[in-house]
Formats: sequence, structure tokens, C-alpha cells
Amino acid sequence: MSRLARTAVAVTMTAFAFTAVPSAAHADPLPPIFVGAKQAWTYVSLTRPRQSFWNSTEDARVGRFDRAFFRLDTSGVTGARILDAALYVQRNAGECTPVELWLTGEITESTTWLRQPSWIEKLGVSSCSGTTTVTWKVAAAVTKAAAAGTRHLTFGLRAADPRDVQEFEMHKYLSPGLSISFNNPPAKPAGMRIEPGDNCYFWPAPCVPTGYQPTATPTLAADMSDGDTAGTGPQQIWGRFQWRPVGGELLGEATSEPSSQHHVPARLTVPEGGLADGGRYEWRVRSEDGFDTSGWSEWAAFGVDTTPPGHEPSVTSDTYPEEEWSGGVGVRGDIVLAPNGADEVAGYFYTLYSSDPTYAYVPAAADGTAVIPFTPSAAGPHRLEVKSVDRAGSPGPERTYLFYVR
Repeated sequence: MSRLARTAVAVTMTAFAFTAVPSAAHADPLPPIFVGAKQAWTYVSLTRPRQSFWNSTEDARVGRFDRAFFRLDTSGVTGARILDAALYVQRNAGECTPVELWLTGEITESTTWLRQPSWIEKLGVSSCSGTTTVTWKVAAAVTKAAAAGTRHLTFGLRAADPRDVQEFEMHKYLSPGLSISFNNPPAKPAGMRIEPGDNCYFWPAPCVPTGYQPTATPTLAADMSDGDTAGTGPQQIWGRFQWRPVGGELLGEATSEPSSQHHVPARLTVPEGGLADGGRYEWRVRSEDGFDTSGWSEWAAFGVDTTPPGHEPSVTSDTYPEEEWSGGVGVRGDIVLAPNGADEVAGYFYTLYSSDPTYAYVPAAADGTAVIPFTPSAAGPHRLEVKSVDRAGSPGPERTYLFYVR
């Protein structure tokens, strides 16, 4: 049988097809791709059994008398879930015989035909007839390496039938390519909150930490994080939200809009009709990227109170009664606020106009009352404007209280 011309091949670093099940809500996400570069290579020859060809400038040959080995980088997928992986070369001339791909032991400068690494596992055999690209699927081998934390793999190429005199050859500068489709799960959501803020009235009243919301369509929010990159930018990520009565059956589930950022807030507004005034609920969230999910957050409870106080508060003071001249400069007098029939009063927002105007919020006691201690610094008319604030931060009608300091 005559010896055929050697066949030159080159690496093609393009992506390849893989199998994955994306989120039904956000179809066709892009997976991260890692291209494992060649770290070292050598070949061995039966015709020169004691000679090393470590990182040689010669052509790398695979055939009856020659075998080639390549160490390829896998450090970028350590600990990741492998979706697919392929090692491939591209030939550009001639025919060739079937070639076996093996996972082998380490190669060194001392590797020769007589000192070959162990041939650990045959990963496949490929015939290069009919196509310019020769491909071997190596997902199983890369999966094991990623799980074990191995930062590179060494592959060997040899003729499937060493009795065949045809030869499969590669030029040194056109080495094989290892393309790996992988994924790391996104981080568990952080910074769970209800926006624009829990129970916030307007300035300068502080947020009232009661866990109640003034709307039946609150916006749930949390911070998502995913370090993977897909294509030319960060991988898409979104949040999946669930809500239910406290300790009850699931009421609803929805996903936020996807975002291509490594760190991004995810927001979901609960649709109308799902939550009732006076109800107590809880919600949780997880991060998703179309291939993997984070763990669920803990359940976070909140209440809904959409009915603001229906009555203006009552205001009384023994020292400074309404519309009377009384007390005096430097004379302290308590001003007592009460719900006046309003339900679920958590506190009072008030403005006291005097020589030194005061804008403040005072929390209510268990019975709904609160006390404003007042010591005037100037004589004359004073005006108090006050509103009841419920547990959701919603204000009721305003009460104006006028009095005069002697």
C-alpha cells in the first residue's frame, strides 16, 4: 500500500451545540464558553523511539509510526457544571484514516516512544472523511476534571489501526482546540426588601418597622449575582419569586425581567387580586440563569394594610389647652395624642410651629396614645398639625390644634 500525503489540520475555536433545558420564562439563554488553550504538546515516533519532541517546531504526526499528545487548559471550569465539551481539529487537505482520542497521563520533556504516558481511557474514534472538522465529544472527561478541581487534561491521538500506513498529521501551530460549555449556579439572593421601603411615610417621619405595606401590590426586590460571562458580556440572570399566606399554600409565582449584569437588583410587583387588606403573607426568591438556580432565600413575612386611619387624632393638654392663653415660657406641658376611633394607629407625624418649628414622628403606645413633651421658648401663638399614621405608614386626616403661650 502506498503512503499517502500527510493531512494538515487547524483548530476552530467556535462554539458547538449542547443540550440544556432553559427556564420556560426566559428561553434560549447563552451558556458561558471556555476555550482550553494548549499548554504543552509533544509527539513520539517509533522511528526515533528515544527522542523527545517536547514542544517541537516540527509537524505533529499521528499514524502508523507516530502519536501526539496535548495538554489543554481546563482551569476556567473548575467546580462548574459541564453542559458539553468537544476537542476538535480542522483539516485542510487530503484523506486520512480513523483516529482515536484518549485521555492519557502527564507528558513531560522526557516523553518518548519508549516512555509514553499511560493511555487511561479511550474517549472516541473519528474518521475525517467527508468533513474538514474532526471532533470528539469529551464532556464526561471534562466533567470529572471539573469536579476534581483538575486544572488541565492531557489527550493523546493515535491511529485506530496501527497497521494502516496512512497518516494523520497536524502542523505545530494549528493545535487542537478544547471548547467547553459550562455553568456555575448564581449566588443566593441577598438584600431582600420591599420597595420603595418598608412602611415609609414622607420626610422627616422615619420608616416604621412593623412589616406592613400600604398596598396590595407591593414590589418585592432582592440583589442577584452571577459571575459567569456568556458571549461578549455577563450571563443573563433573573429572580423567581413566590408568595403565600404565612405558613399556607402557595398563592403565586413569577419571574422578574432578565438582566445581563453580574450584579443586579431583581424586582417583581405582586399582581392585583392576590393579596387582601389585613392579610399576613410571606415571600421568598431564588436566582436563575436558565441552566442552574441558587437556593431559595428564607421566607420573609409582611402584612397588607391598605386602609389608612379614618379619623383625625384627638389632641389634649392640661397645661396648654386649645385656643387659650396659658402656661408660660419655660413651662413644660405634655400634649397628649389619641386615636379618636381610628384603628391600628402606630404613631403620629406632627409639625409644631413655634419660635423653633419641630417636625417629628412619635410612636404610639399599646393603647394608641402618644405624648409630645413641650417646653415653649417664646410667648405667643403656636400651631400643632398632627396626623395619625397606621402600621403601614399611611397617614390619616390632619388635625390642627392652636394654643397661646403667655
